Amino acid sequence: MEIELKLELPARRHLLALASAQHVRETLRQTNRFFDTPSRQWAAAGLGLRVRREDPLDSKTPSRTLLTIKSRLVEPDSMWATRYEWETQLTSAQASLAEGGPALDSLARNLLDDRAPVPLVADANLQEVGWFVTVRRVLGFDAVAGELVVDESFYPDGRCVRELELEVVEKADVAMAGQELKSLFEQLALPWRPSSVSKRTRLAQALGEDGPG
Repeated sequence: MEIELKLELPARRHLLALASAQHVRETLRQTNRFFDTPSRQWAAAGLGLRVRREDPLDSKTPSRTLLTIKSRLVEPDSMWATRYEWETQLTSAQASLAEGGPALDSLARNLLDDRAPVPLVADANLQEVGWFVTVRRVLGFDAVAGELVVDESFYPDGRCVRELELEVVEKADVAMAGQELKSLFEQLALPWRPSSVSKRTRLAQALGEDGPG
């Protein structure tokens, strides 16, 4: 399960203020590729299928490729986005197969469990439907167990979207994490703008399509 608070950062100075106030643990260049069948059966089933390559920009940490599947929002009325999430790091051999078609379909189906509507996706002919690049700064934030990041994402329609994402491990941590983050925003005089729009949805908008949410 993914439990995440997302905040819009209207200007780059807001992102840089957060990066200056909190220690930047790592900066990553993420290439995000999304796949679906020609008739968009995965999106119709409420699932987003992503292959992400992460390349560190400020460390000697090896690059890695992640296969991730996310569901639609489980609690759409909450400020915190809650989704089912399935994710695994691919081996070099698996990453070479993650270019679409039945090979990627097999990797994806092996990752899913009984929470996902797999029977609704009958077509194994996965194709890339779009991609974008994100520069992610992982920040130090020790209020709760989880991860705080600030992202700059560059979409095919020319937009650059800046946002903060705070992901917590346990739902019980939501109140404390939100309070700590809001205090940080007040100290830095930053606008508090919660957002429920996923990166997959932003990509769909850039391509003139409907996304899974």
